[in-house]
Amino acid sequence: MGHGYQGWWGSLGGPKQKYTVRYGVAHTAQKPLYGTLHAAFFNTFRRVRAQAFYVLFPVATYYYVWTKAQEYNKWLYTKEGRETLERLNAD
Repeated sequence: MGHGYQGWWGSLGGPKQKYTVRYGVAHTAQKPLYGTLHAAFFNTFRRVRAQAFYVLFPVATYYYVWTKAQEYNKWLYTKEGRETLERLNAD
């Protein structure tokens, strides 16, 4: 298999080598948890901000209806509320 002298390191000067493969370790394999805390904080903030309307709007609506119903119920148990209710039911 005729391999001849190709020179010293750094000045090989021989024919181009074929089928040379370089192997390396990816940066994600070297530091698998690099930036996870930073990314988790900002990604969580982004997701919460994106979903805030879908949570806060129903909660605010429910709270508003609940407090108005409680006020109306308290008013019904007053003298004025009972009289108004009797007047409405009499018709």
